[in-house]
Amino acid sequence: MPPPLRRLYDACLGLLVLSIVVRRVLLGADLSLEGGAVIFQWALVMALTLIHALARSGPRNAMLLGLTALLLSLAAEWLGASAGWIFGSYEYSDLLGYRIAGQVPVFIPLAWYVLAYLSDAMTEMALPRSAGVAARVLFAALALTSWDFLFDPICVAFGAWSWVGGGAYFGSIPIGNFIGWYGVSATIFATYYWLRGPHRDERMLADDPLRYAAPIFMHLLTAALLVVFALDLCRAGEAVVGLLVLLPYPALAAAGFLSRRQSLRARAAAA
Repeated sequence: MPPPLRRLYDACLGLLVLSIVVRRVLLGADLSLEGGAVIFQWALVMALTLIHALARSGPRNAMLLGLTALLLSLAAEWLGASAGWIFGSYEYSDLLGYRIAGQVPVFIPLAWYVLAYLSDAMTEMALPRSAGVAARVLFAALALTSWDFLFDPICVAFGAWSWVGGGAYFGSIPIGNFIGWYGVSATIFATYYWLRGPHRDERMLADDPLRYAAPIFMHLLTAALLVVFALDLCRAGEAVVGLLVLLPYPALAAAGFLSRRQSLRARAAAA
């Protein structure tokens, strides 16, 4: 990561962690989905994602994944919210603010993009270089869908959205929702990997391994915040099940990262 981007990335990450600590530990404030502090924190998350994407993938691929995730998720969410397709019959409350085309809150496709980027980073770290496009799509789509097992029940309990008639997953979410999530996730990654073509990010791995592996930390930090939401809402069961589904992906990414770092060091020593 170039020095200017590195300094900006570190500043944003420090501000994000500090803002979470101040709000939660020092002020004892409950987490919420609205207010100036949430907008500030969400802006920091978006900045961290974009900076990391630029450093790891370059401007073309960073823009390509951003546009692919934003447009395809927006289309899917619009069909879901307006016609009950893909995810089942659900509706958003007014808690998330302004809606695109009167249906989809602005926050939703942005969240899809951030989680898609983290899932792509997990995939690049977890899978070997020899892995084909099909394996990458399968892994990345599973990693992205795993978020929904923790994300959705918490947001339903919080009142951000709800399904008509509930569902089998903790009485509030239909199983078809997760099938829809996987289908949309696979479409996003299949489109992105097809348009992107072959990709190698070993330079950042070799030059800046700490920040290259930062998505693992962001993945775990986001999961921890969601668990705090769940515990605040007395949804410990949802937190446990969600973590069991979610955590294998950063664990596999961490193992792959350490293995590739060891391989790079061995090659450097041999040279």
